[in-house]
Amino acid sequence: MSLFSQRSKRVSVSVVVGGLIGLLALAGFGAWRDARLGELAESYRRAHAARDIAALESLFCLDGVAPEGRARLRLALAQEIDQPLAKVSVDEDARGHLSQVVDTWRRMGMKMTLPFAGAALQIEHATSDRLTSTHLIGRDGLRYRLVWVIRAE
Repeated sequence: MSLFSQRSKRVSVSVVVGGLIGLLALAGFGAWRDARLGELAESYRRAHAARDIAALESLFCLDGVAPEGRARLRLALAQEIDQPLAKVSVDEDARGHLSQVVDTWRRMGMKMTLPFAGAALQIEHATSDRLTSTHLIGRDGLRYRLVWVIRAE
């Protein structure tokens, strides 16, 4: 066997092994992401069922949010818990249809409290009109949290 064919086989095996490792890492990250986003949705469900506004508020990253903004959030959450839940789900591919909203906020001089993770928490209430709300999700280190929009400095 020539030196060229031995080297070529080693390169081919390395490429295949490297590709498999990459695919496994990607699948592992996807499973980890799905689990964390599911935990966020479940935390929202539990806090809503307990009518615990403080627990709901803790799901948001409120870094840099003024006291007035926090008060508005608490008011909105109080209104949400007055409505029975029908469904809480995670839209894991929200980047496409919400990117225009995020871009509009940026043009208006606003920013999110965390970088947008491309996912959103969809809340559907068991009301006659199926009242819904959408909360954008950001990533805070290894944790996903709901984001709040504030004026960029």
